Amino acid sequence: MLIQNTSDVELVAAIKTSIKNMTPLSVVRCGDGEMHILKQASDFPAEQQQITHHHALCNIQHREDIWTCVTHTSPHPGSLKPNTCECYLTDDTSKKWRGLAKEIIAYSIKYSDYVGLVVPGRNVHYYNISDEILKRYDIDSKQLSVISSLFPLDPMFGSIDSFKSIINGNDIHIITPNVERFKNGKIEELLGVNVTYTDISGAQSHTIEMRAMVKQSIIDTPTKIILFGGGYAIKSLIPWAANELGKIALDIGSVLDAWSGLQSRHMFMKDELSHLNWIKNN
Repeated sequence: MLIQNTSDVELVAAIKTSIKNMTPLSVVRCGDGEMHILKQASDFPAEQQQITHHHALCNIQHREDIWTCVTHTSPHPGSLKPNTCECYLTDDTSKKWRGLAKEIIAYSIKYSDYVGLVVPGRNVHYYNISDEILKRYDIDSKQLSVISSLFPLDPMFGSIDSFKSIINGNDIHIITPNVERFKNGKIEELLGVNVTYTDISGAQSHTIEMRAMVKQSIIDTPTKIILFGGGYAIKSLIPWAANELGKIALDIGSVLDAWSGLQSRHMFMKDELSHLNWIKNN
């Protein structure tokens, strides 16, 4: 299993230095969903873990409207979660999607400056990844600067005062479905900088059209600091934006929900994470 070799303190310092000097930087985070996409059932030692793996992939494909098994349908009409099965392994639509998703995630890991591949305190079978798995994708783990995928939760990054200090008066561009929430919450006034957006609300995140739209928006914006909140399907655009366009590209994920006032995760309602609820607290 991988070990975190870059602390949150070191990462935040690197981000501050990059912004101060306006030098390219890419930070990508992978959660259990991305790790399940890269893995296969044989990577899990226990039968129940293998079932959980299949369940995760069935859920992701169902949620993204990619594939749902017509044989093992949910007995509950309107259910948000499908039954778990292994039928997707032989389905052509699923195989095509999984191939592209693996390619996107592997690229983002291989070419990012910092990559979140550990989730401290969580089950390592689901929230970590081995050297052997990375080798399948031609990734040398010894070349990776491994960070915690939870770094945006830390007050040194996620609180509004800390983030204002990090961006140092520079404008930001946010890729998010929460554009109206940010605008209604007057985030520009809170941060004291200009904020522009790529609105991905209503877009199917896995489609070629959505990726092309996001890519073009990154090309079009003169803003150097780009915050990403679009899920696995656009993660490869993070190192691309840094390496090809000189951007400072940061994968913030669902913390952007909390910043916009949307408590999309139960954890955002905990007292110890109240610093993430910018608009609510202001």
